[in-house]
Amino acid sequence: MTTDFWNQRYTEEGWAYGDAPNEFFRRWLAYHKPGRLLLPCEGEGRQALHAARNGWQVEAFDLSEAGMNKAMRQAKLENLDLVFWVEDVLNYKSAPVFDGVALIYAHLPSAVRRVAHRNLASAVLEGGWLILEGFHTDQVGKPSGGPQQQPDMLFQPDLLEEDFQGMEVLVNQVLHTHLDEGRYHRGEASICRFIARKPIT
Repeated sequence: MTTDFWNQRYTEEGWAYGDAPNEFFRRWLAYHKPGRLLLPCEGEGRQALHAARNGWQVEAFDLSEAGMNKAMRQAKLENLDLVFWVEDVLNYKSAPVFDGVALIYAHLPSAVRRVAHRNLASAVLEGGWLILEGFHTDQVGKPSGGPQQQPDMLFQPDLLEEDFQGMEVLVNQVLHTHLDEGRYHRGEASICRFIARKPIT
């Protein structure tokens, strides 16, 4: 999916995936003391806006300028402190400065996924967290979205463990559930949920 695809989707009226945060992300956030949070591939900013409302120091980026603009307009309306910029996740590198990194439906081709995931894991501080929710390989043919024509972009638990090798894996599960996240994530779905913690050395 190209930059043009995402810019077109995010210029549509309303919120493509709803204005509420992903439920898995929302519950994780509620159990942790606010700190510094990175949200790659953040689309229209629904996770970023929610985290900023709850006292987190949020940095987010996405390939789509239209998604960034929508998020920043809403942040300005609510007087929220939010840093959001346009960047390809494949180019992102950072020192370990974040208490948490959250990847919510951030699907990448298998040829580049592992490198991107390891770069993002390296941005997590010791004792910090990485969480991920995305579509499982069983999602193909289901009506609730995902890269249906590119199954190599879908997740499996063993791939996630390999990608985030060196982190302490706390949750790595497959769920068959019902999504209700805006126009494009609605209906029966097969998803992976993953939580890992960077060990303290």
